[in-house]
Amino acid sequence: MNVAIVLAFALGTVTGLVTVVLLVGCQRRGGRHIAGSPRRTPGRHTY
Repeated sequence: MNVAIVLAFALGTVTGLVTVVLLVGCQRRGGRHIAGSPRRTPGRHTY
């Protein structure tokens, strides 16, 4: 049961970090390119 809790916490932390990074990156760039593309495809970001 401890393993399940640790996995859930780890997944939540990773998801939260990814969300924060995406939000910060969008704010720094103005977030205009996302407004034009409604679909978000992870792994195909062109930096």
